[in-house]
Amino acid sequence: MTTNKPLANEVRALRLKHGLSTNDAAALIGCSNRAWVSWESGQRNMPISKYMLAVMVFEQFSPTPAT
Repeated sequence: MTTNKPLANEVRALRLKHGLSTNDAAALIGCSNRAWVSWESGQRNMPISKYMLAVMVFEQFSPTPAT
């Protein structure tokens, strides 16, 4: 990941890692589904602050199984 803005594939990978729909991911960080989809598709750049929030919130509410 870049330090400025995550790439579209990183946004999608984060969501899929936690088994979330775009609606669920958007709701958990307080944005619209339309915004989330635009970040995943690369139409818009996701702010790094939203990406970091998503990382923290997704770990809290949908932890991945320990390996």
